[in-house]
Amino acid sequence: LADGAPQRFECDLAARDGATRVVETAVVALGGGEVLFALRDMTATRARQDALRDQQAATLANRAKSEFLSRVSHEMRTPLNAVIGFTQLLRLSPEGAGPAQLSDFTDHVLRASQQLLALVNDLLDLQRVEENRLALDCRPLALQPLVEAVFELLRPLAEQHGVVLRNEVGADATVFA
Repeated sequence: LADGAPQRFECDLAARDGATRVVETAVVALGGGEVLFALRDMTATRARQDALRDQQAATLANRAKSEFLSRVSHEMRTPLNAVIGFTQLLRLSPEGAGPAQLSDFTDHVLRASQQLLALVNDLLDLQRVEENRLALDCRPLALQPLVEAVFELLRPLAEQHGVVLRNEVGADATVFA
């Protein structure tokens, strides 16, 4: 205060009616031992700032939720398309398909269905994590079998569109999941 520059600070004060008021206090040394105090009620300003901050947080959360739902929808569509595709193939030629081909088709449907179930279970686990009802147990996981399983699901669609799938993941590659 000795240099005459105002010093400002905010504090919360309890009003007589029990409400909390946000007060900005400015203190200035006037010289000759005199000090000037100025008080300003900042409650409404703080409320507007808090409301704006809450609105921005809600907007970000909504954007993140939309992006998450978009990605989950994509992840669910892939195995669901495999189930639909192989079921349609079975329906088109039930008599013409030999036992090996029927077994292959049903294996694809089973794997895609299991992938869908795993995804739904993962979503439920995510909800439990958010509620602090599930502890994560991360460990190394072999990546090669996962990539092969995805390729098995995607191979019919890739072949239909002339896309060649190539797995370049090393046999010893792992992820921590």
